[in-house]
Amino acid sequence: MLRNGVLENMPINHQYAQSAVRGSTITNVFSVGHYGDVHHYNGKNWKTLSELNTYPYRGCVMTNAFVTEKSVFITTLGDENVLVFRGKMKNNNK
Repeated sequence: MLRNGVLENMPINHQYAQSAVRGSTITNVFSVGHYGDVHHYNGKNWKTLSELNTYPYRGCVMTNAFVTEKSVFITTLGDENVLVFRGKMKNNNK
């Protein structure tokens, strides 16, 4: 990440290769990769989102992400199909 003109090291600390990193802001970044890996960065910490890291998606390669303020779209290559997932941001202000 480039913050105030300085490149920051932001390790995810995960063993699988990552295919793409995309975000809408410095506090809304997603990283996607092999074996259903999806991670979200909130500006301070990475969180692993394990919903897609289960059967039947465990073997999928998450290939790309498109991120808006309220949604993330993730494309994958599975055994038989190309899939697109849509995730919505939760409103934590309630």
